[in-house]
Amino acid sequence: MRLTWLADGFRSAGLRVVEEPDWESRGKAWLRGRPIGGLQHHTAAPVPYPVRSLYKPIRIKCNFNVKSDGTVHVIAAGSCNYSTGEGSLVVRTETGKGIAPAGTAKARRLDNDAGGNSWSVTNESDHLGDGTPIPRDQYEAILTCWQVIFGEMGWTAERLISHGEWTDRKTDPAWNEKNSHENMEELRADLRKALGGGRPLPVILTTEEEDDTLLPLHFSDGFSEPTGKGRARKREDVKLLQSLLGMNDADIDGKYGEETVRRVKAICGGDGKTVDGDCYIKIHEAYLTSMLRDAGNGLTEDEANGIYARKGHTH
Repeated sequence: MRLTWLADGFRSAGLRVVEEPDWESRGKAWLRGRPIGGLQHHTAAPVPYPVRSLYKPIRIKCNFNVKSDGTVHVIAAGSCNYSTGEGSLVVRTETGKGIAPAGTAKARRLDNDAGGNSWSVTNESDHLGDGTPIPRDQYEAILTCWQVIFGEMGWTAERLISHGEWTDRKTDPAWNEKNSHENMEELRADLRKALGGGRPLPVILTTEEEDDTLLPLHFSDGFSEPTGKGRARKREDVKLLQSLLGMNDADIDGKYGEETVRRVKAICGGDGKTVDGDCYIKIHEAYLTSMLRDAGNGLTEDEANGIYARKGHTH
């Protein structure tokens, strides 16, 4: 999955956008095939921070950078940073389940952890990190960027965390004389309001007859039916759905056809032509249950989730 819609999404929300060269092809594959949430950083000195320093060949730091005046530089469509591995404790046990951190990693006495960046859509915002106020135009732009991303991905605000919340090595974002957790509680509250009260936006996969092909559609706040590159991206969503439904590799084609409808109907009921958030959860649970059954004795649910992750899926 590549976030090639970032620039257009930000621009349609009224933001000033600068597209960095080759941004659509920049970044690695996500550790679970797709990101599981958002991660907020501050750059520290200097301010303004040189944008090109955020995407050196061996160290891509973020997907987008927000300047003090609210200008947004789009940097990468894939997974960023040089950090890999299984992910921090916060990322593994909270973010992927939509649970907001209860405090900074340091206050919670969590380990000096690593591996959080590669799981998340990441933002570096120009700020010294010295507790000074963040410009209002910049804060509003940061909030709008996250609103666009979370609306498109169907996430709740609880999936937005900070660098200082997943590792005790970091303090960002540190602005407005507050620590990273306090700043994120404010940002999550504002994002929750922007998304409509914090209820999960429905992730919809449905069918439409067009050119003799059943194409998937995805509706989320501020976006309409996909065209062009969007259609290709939605086919990838249907391929993921088909793999969760246990379809044979040869039948995973990204087309929401009769067999996909039949399997969705068997799990979720109804006519099988629409997958909302509740239905998707049922399909995911059925997938894990089948893995546990097929693997035999000795496989824990955590281990099953590990297999699930390595197959390129996310909750």
